[in-house]
Amino acid sequence: MSSSAWELIASPLERDDSPWELYHENSKATPQDPFLSAEAAQVYLAQMPESLQFDAYPEVKLAESAPLSMQLDHAITHRSLPNELEPCSLTAGTVATLLHYAYGTTGDEPEGTPRRRRAVYSAGALFPLEIFLHCSRVAGMAPGIYHYDPPGARLRFLRGGDQSQKLAPALMDGRIAQTAALTLFIAAMPERSVLRYGDRGYRFALLEAGAVVQNLNLVASALGLACMNVGEFFDRQIDDVLNLDGLTISTLYVVAIGKPAREEAVPMDRETGHAR
Repeated sequence: MSSSAWELIASPLERDDSPWELYHENSKATPQDPFLSAEAAQVYLAQMPESLQFDAYPEVKLAESAPLSMQLDHAITHRSLPNELEPCSLTAGTVATLLHYAYGTTGDEPEGTPRRRRAVYSAGALFPLEIFLHCSRVAGMAPGIYHYDPPGARLRFLRGGDQSQKLAPALMDGRIAQTAALTLFIAAMPERSVLRYGDRGYRFALLEAGAVVQNLNLVASALGLACMNVGEFFDRQIDDVLNLDGLTISTLYVVAIGKPAREEAVPMDRETGHAR
């Protein structure tokens, strides 16, 4: 690339080493990187819980996830990504289906690892992500903050009460918190991956979060729902609402789910009841 072309697209910030450049360089893998051996990694996996445990909080068992009948190509090309959601109510079964296909366990342990398969690939089967959710309009579920435990196929009810008023100032578009029926927070515990893969492990956590969000979008599409994928939020404020320390565990991505506003509504197929 010519120097003149680069100058047109380069960052206007006047600094030699931007943090993203330093991170990108530090996270490049080399043959000399001190990654944990496969044997040491197995010991590490056996000692580390598959998911955060909130045993002191009320358990909410999830219903069986519903089968999805929409073809993958249709879910991809017809998914609804609106600029605004319309208030609606979801069922507890819909929540269970979204969570299961986003990050739930999908099979037995592959040979060579004590970890069960999940709906997304995780480098080293380390699963550095944790999913929290805010239910505001879910039939049969009290409004409040929950944590998803994939191996147990259950939720833990962490705090009761609609938290929309607290979440709204933490989003650049506070309307999202007011109109979403369900908001999911994908948080990462980078140390789970970094301990084995060094700085590269943080990159793996980001990639895994993207895979979870893609699954959520496709499943929502198959259920006739819409997703708003939110990166424009104030990290510390979101972490405060979720009671996360922002370092050992912190929010990476926010996904609001509901119905698209009427002017953006997706036509429904009368035979299947799904979005066309």
